[in-house]
Amino acid sequence: MHEAVLNFTKVQNSLSLLWGSPDQSNLLELLLGGKVVASFWGADFDWFGSGIVNTPGSGAALLKLSGLNFDGLRFAAWTNEGSFEFSNVTTSPVPLPPAMLILSGGLAALMAVSRKSRRKDA
Repeated sequence: MHEAVLNFTKVQNSLSLLWGSPDQSNLLELLLGGKVVASFWGADFDWFGSGIVNTPGSGAALLKLSGLNFDGLRFAAWTNEGSFEFSNVTTSPVPLPPAMLILSGGLAALMAVSRKSRRKDA
């Protein structure tokens, strides 16, 4: 098996990539903390009988996913002759919840008031 891993510094929640020639021996895994949260075989993309999977090098599949949290992608080819072609990888990080922003602002305000009252006491 040949594999390559693409790691991200932040957790992502959407993915778009052009998977060139998704052969039956190709595997894409989404990782979170080193654990597999989702996996897709090249054969999964032959839903409409396009023949892409049975004739390597004949086409590509546009893969778009959202709603899954991941911080790494593992690309694997399970045969010695196999390869994994991909391009145009686009991801989106998990957005910071609005509540977190409000909490951060509140804590900053409390710290400012605390410093001000300490200066008055001194």
